[in-house]
Amino acid sequence: MLSVKHLPVRTFVVALLVLLVAACSGGGCSSGCAQCGTTPLPNGFPKPETIPNAAHVRLTRPGLNFLQENMTTIAEKALGTNAPGGIVTFPIPKSSSTGFTICPPNNPVPPQCQAEIDIGKAKLRINAITPNKVKLDGTLPVRIRDLPLTMLGFFQAYVVAGDRTQAPGQNLCASNLKGAATFPYKEFPLNVELPLVTETRPPRTGYTKVDVEKGIIDIAITKDDLEICDNTCGGQCQGLLDGIKDIAFNALIGGVKNQIKDALSGAFCTAPAKGVNPPCPAGSTPNDPDINKADKCVFTGSQECLPSLLGADGHMDLGAALRSFSPGTQGGLDFVLASANDMAPKPAVAGVPAWTPRKPPVPAEDNNTNGISLTFTGGALAKPVSNCIEKEDRADPPQDIPIPKELEGDTITPWPAGTPGPHIGLALAGRYLDHAFKGAYNSGALCLGVSTEQVELLSSGYLSLLTPSIKTLTFEQQTAAAAIATRPGAAPKIKIGGGTDIEADPLLAITLERFAVDFYLFSFDRYVRLFTYTADVTVPLNLQTGKDEKNPNGGILPVIGNLTITNPSVTNNDLLQEDDVRIKDGVTGLLGGIVGSFLGGGLSPIDIQSALASAGLGLDIPQGGIRKITSGSDDFIGIFANLKPATSTAREEADTRAVITEKIIDRDRMGLGTAERTRFPKLRVTVDGIASRPTEHTWWVDNGPHAAWTTAREIVVDQDAMLLQGKHVLHVSARVVNDMASEDSTPVAIPFVVDTLPPRIDVERRGNVIDVRAWDFVSDNDALRMRYRIGDGAFSEWAPVAPITTGEENVAIEISDEEGNIGKVQLPLRGIPDPTLKAEGSGCGCRTTPAPSSFAAGLAFAAGMLLVRARRRR
Repeated sequence: MLSVKHLPVRTFVVALLVLLVAACSGGGCSSGCAQCGTTPLPNGFPKPETIPNAAHVRLTRPGLNFLQENMTTIAEKALGTNAPGGIVTFPIPKSSSTGFTICPPNNPVPPQCQAEIDIGKAKLRINAITPNKVKLDGTLPVRIRDLPLTMLGFFQAYVVAGDRTQAPGQNLCASNLKGAATFPYKEFPLNVELPLVTETRPPRTGYTKVDVEKGIIDIAITKDDLEICDNTCGGQCQGLLDGIKDIAFNALIGGVKNQIKDALSGAFCTAPAKGVNPPCPAGSTPNDPDINKADKCVFTGSQECLPSLLGADGHMDLGAALRSFSPGTQGGLDFVLASANDMAPKPAVAGVPAWTPRKPPVPAEDNNTNGISLTFTGGALAKPVSNCIEKEDRADPPQDIPIPKELEGDTITPWPAGTPGPHIGLALAGRYLDHAFKGAYNSGALCLGVSTEQVELLSSGYLSLLTPSIKTLTFEQQTAAAAIATRPGAAPKIKIGGGTDIEADPLLAITLERFAVDFYLFSFDRYVRLFTYTADVTVPLNLQTGKDEKNPNGGILPVIGNLTITNPSVTNNDLLQEDDVRIKDGVTGLLGGIVGSFLGGGLSPIDIQSALASAGLGLDIPQGGIRKITSGSDDFIGIFANLKPATSTAREEADTRAVITEKIIDRDRMGLGTAERTRFPKLRVTVDGIASRPTEHTWWVDNGPHAAWTTAREIVVDQDAMLLQGKHVLHVSARVVNDMASEDSTPVAIPFVVDTLPPRIDVERRGNVIDVRAWDFVSDNDALRMRYRIGDGAFSEWAPVAPITTGEENVAIEISDEEGNIGKVQLPLRGIPDPTLKAEGSGCGCRTTPAPSSFAAGLAFAAGMLLVRARRRR
């Protein structure tokens, strides 16, 4: 029967429902997400652990108007090459009934065996109606130019459909019309009503489903709209053909309606998860024993498809999800966030006005005033509970979360002047977020392990600036890899704020009490713990729009402010010479830089566009679109956006120009006991965004979080990551103010260096030759420069590090790095003592005798460890 793989009715409805839940498309979210380590839940998320009204979604009446007015563009974009010039073609496959065969050729030549729809001339409207239905009605221009038909195996005819009144002589069977480009379309009335109601069977009990089986699908084509044309008797057999019109019509049109229903059903069925056992949720099976042929899950014992969630559920493997910036993290989290209960067509107008279909835009009086409102159920459970934390028993899931009034109407205040919408609204309940974060805590999501491999600047070189005695623990006192491991002491506490200022009033303030960070150093072939730093840490977080190379279409980007750290303490620091207070003061300034670096590397824009792109749509979130909303005593994070057509035409993209005008480094406030947040390194930068409209700018250091967008041209770059000694890169990007799509896809990247540590020097005399070796924590060895003075003479010119030939005993050597930091050695002395170390523990900053063997060094280290253990036992 008629294949409607590309029928616009399905496309429109799928697009409409995808808008409601950007996480899903026709296949259903429970089919898994291998990239993010998510697999299906065989038995679904346990209902007793779910939170009703965890979130709310609304497609407003203006949003429906937008879809209605842009249906042609949306359909053409969604169908791509299948709709050249706005004409959709779909095949009518071969089929047989008693005595005749429709489309008998094995290889029909178009327009044989095709139906065509002129999308550009469709006249359709969308409404939400009570009870709980989405209604699509209007007219579709359709024609069939040449559909071959055989009867009794030998009699040849063909079927056509179109507007008889536009045919020459009002005869659709005229020989010059068969297959002709001038064959007239006819506008056929269309009415589709799809209920969005509560499923009553497990595993989808309580969740919203699109009930295609009980939907209305009515294409008002009558038998008088078809003509069966004689292709055997030269027109003499037309009377015989008129006698079988009823049979042919019923077979053809019945097939059309069944194919539409099947296509819509398939769009909202759960797809089997190939490679997962079982591939379908409990209570359902694949619709084919061969999993490679199965395309949907059906209720056990039937062929009725299992509805897909309008949302997402699954089990997240944290090791896979966090591998990019914390390879050692393990654990798992079961989660759900999906539409539940009946769709609410607020403000609940019962029907729709009578109308005369006309080309869009459809006047407001032709529509009702309803929008579409959905409530979402949420939940998060640790599976299994991690052994890296003390499990926090959670209270029963929150109940009675209200629906914010902003998610029941069409307007919010304030909203940018001259900006349409909002077309779409989303609200996440604070109580749901708090409960979900506790589940994530129990899963071990905050037990992170980060080493020099993930954050290159995390090394003994930088740590030794804050805790100098670390130098004594590395082989030959050279720089060594370092690592940190985090251990939260309690579940996070969430507070929703206004988001007006990330430091004073962040959108989210996440407080981690008794948050412990273990610092490790790679010393003599293994990592050893240097100390444990524990504090109460508050992470301020805002949300803004942005894009990057991983998400060129743009999305919602987390922005992290300066950490607030209280009640710090240091323990397990027996290997270090500094006392607890000095280490604590030094590390407090460091923590923000480390956290920002590894979190920034794992935070890319949250994709909000790709699920809509296939429907030819995109989203714009204007200034103020992300905000706190309140209902009673409950706070919510609200996200409000406008729909826009996705277009293949080139859009303006800003061009970014930026230059560092000043680098400010206060060397006296970067060391042990002197680190002071207000005097961390800073950059002064001049930025220009080149575009036809005013621009705004953002910046970030290395892989750190982005700064808030600003229209200022003179900016001060001030990020905790800049306290890390090393080679950094400042990234600057511009865009047209509040236009996400216009952001520069090639941001400016400006290298800069933070380095206050002088090079280390090793010298050894062999007769009249002084061998000189030097290394630096930041500069490459080839970049180091040396000068020397023999006796009371003048210093030589700066040159690459090289041996010195002289019989003179009195030789002064200086090594400079790229930032002008100078290390010094004076012979015949054993060297200038390292001023950052205690005299009795440091020796010197150079050697004039061979270094001990690795074996001897290992023995010395082992002896030291035994002494430490003995001290601990005492």
